[in-house]
Amino acid sequence: MQRSILLLYMLLFIGNTSSAMTVSGIITGSRKQPLPDVMVVLTPTNSFYELRYTLTNSEGLYRLDYSGITDSLQIRILGFNIEKKSCNISAQTQQLNFQVEEKDIRIQEVVVHTRRLWRSKDTVNYLVSRFTRYNDQTVADVFRKLPYLKVEGYGTIYYLDAPIDRFSIEQVDLPKGRFGLATTLLKPQDVFIIQVFKKRIKGKKRQALQIAINLKMK
Repeated sequence: MQRSILLLYMLLFIGNTSSAMTVSGIITGSRKQPLPDVMVVLTPTNSFYELRYTLTNSEGLYRLDYSGITDSLQIRILGFNIEKKSCNISAQTQQLNFQVEEKDIRIQEVVVHTRRLWRSKDTVNYLVSRFTRYNDQTVADVFRKLPYLKVEGYGTIYYLDAPIDRFSIEQVDLPKGRFGLATTLLKPQDVFIIQVFKKRIKGKKRQALQIAINLKMK
């Protein structure tokens, strides 16, 4: 009897022990050149729930550290001018290098000394002037070109395929029905930075990801 209880305890303990792992590597383009500012996302298999993410550095290198109890994970490669790529991986420390196909994008103006996209903690920042083209009339036109963001219909906005929960201008929240209206009324020249905030909310069963967008005006 005592032996059975001990075996049961061991099985439960082993089954719920999380294992730490690290996935690292380099992202290169079609000419095998390192690609900076490419987003690498770690999710459960067949799910868009984000576990960890990072951006490649100037040398195309990335590193993701994760501790969990899942056996199978998915790694997704996303970028502004590259084809999306994903693959299932085992939950163990490993080095994975990816070569991705690049898209041809005509850029009207390039300012080499200013970054168009950068991350600080749980915030992704888009410099609007770097994504605006000469024929863009509203901020909604700019939104449709931002990497990792998708606009559907009238005001439905997704970040990494998850719908946003809040939309604000200078930290003043707008009602959900006004998301689309705000993006169609504002001009690109009036907006300085588009910020995407991510916050994990602990629930009774699992963590939920809350996503908010804030516009910083000029």
